Amino acid sequence: MGKIKKVIILICIIIPIILTGCWDKVEINERAFVTAVGIDILNEKETGEEKDKTDKKQSDRYLITYILPNIEAIGKEGQGEPVFIVSSKGRSPYETTRQLTTRVHQILFFSHMKILVIGEDVAKNSDMLREILDSLERNYAISRRIHVLVAKGTAKEILNVDSQYEADIGIYLSRIFENAGDTAIFNPLTLGDLLQNLHDEKNALMPRVAAGEDDVKVSGSGVIKNYKLIGWLEEIENRSVMFLKDMIKSDLIVVTATEDNILVPYEVTQSKTDKNAKIEDGRIKVRFMIEMEGDLRQFKMDRPEDVLDDKFLKKLESVIESYFKTQIENTVKKLQKEFKVDVIGVNEYLSKFKPDIWSQFKDDWENVFPDIDIQVEVDSKIRRIGITK
Repeated sequence: MGKIKKVIILICIIIPIILTGCWDKVEINERAFVTAVGIDILNEKETGEEKDKTDKKQSDRYLITYILPNIEAIGKEGQGEPVFIVSSKGRSPYETTRQLTTRVHQILFFSHMKILVIGEDVAKNSDMLREILDSLERNYAISRRIHVLVAKGTAKEILNVDSQYEADIGIYLSRIFENAGDTAIFNPLTLGDLLQNLHDEKNALMPRVAAGEDDVKVSGSGVIKNYKLIGWLEEIENRSVMFLKDMIKSDLIVVTATEDNILVPYEVTQSKTDKNAKIEDGRIKVRFMIEMEGDLRQFKMDRPEDVLDDKFLKKLESVIESYFKTQIENTVKKLQKEFKVDVIGVNEYLSKFKPDIWSQFKDDWENVFPDIDIQVEVDSKIRRIGITK
């Protein structure tokens, strides 16, 4: 009988524990889900007053903008604006976010964050960029899978665009990245990849975003050298880098191959880039060999040239190879002579596959890279021409 009483008492103790809800549970309507964050340098106009030049350390330095979806506006009978766009200022990234909690009645929730936009002025400031990245790396609430972009202008301008396609620019940009497999005009970059690149090499390529009147465009990239934005690669130049790094899934190349300059779109469906390196006459020589296959997507009816003629197709292939080789060589020249930064993976290739060469030059690679001999070979094949007759 004593055992039964003990069992009953034990059950009475356990049941309240099981039926009690989580003590730290936060209801969904009490959370502010952040989908995108933009970070800028705070200027005097945004402070509302001139900064005290004698006390710079105590002045606010950052302006951080947040996009918060309006949960109450979701659904058929939702009410109010679909998103809230709020800004906060502070002396450090962490403090700036903490300052926002004093003005937002909900708990900031970063687990669903999709996009981080870094303003151009911030990216050009090595100290501030390193401070921001350190803060992000220590923040366990922010996923390493979020996409990072550098703004042409300010991040606030990007997040405040009144898009005709999507009210939440964070969601809009994340969907652009989801479809990035069909383009090479920018290189998708996650926070984890950015941190790894900068830890390993202090250099990286960040996709560039610019604001329009009612949309945003992601194209080209910002070149980060020693934690600082030093310049831009345009769309074609970014594509050249991605071919050199063997990161192309598919892309479109448009050439002219007739006397009257008829545009011929060539869609790349398969690409492979091999590398080789050696030392010759005391100088590193690197050869990039690019092989690509693709489809002819358009020509023009009733032309003297016939796309069913093998000779004409060979001519087209030769034109594509020459056109593309020139583009890549111009990009390599810009990286070597203007930016003096290796973002095409030569150092990575040497360290993995030519350690004997890498060991001789790794300690002075920043000065060695601008003078190495880089050669590019392109082999293009047209596999399909579509239905013509």
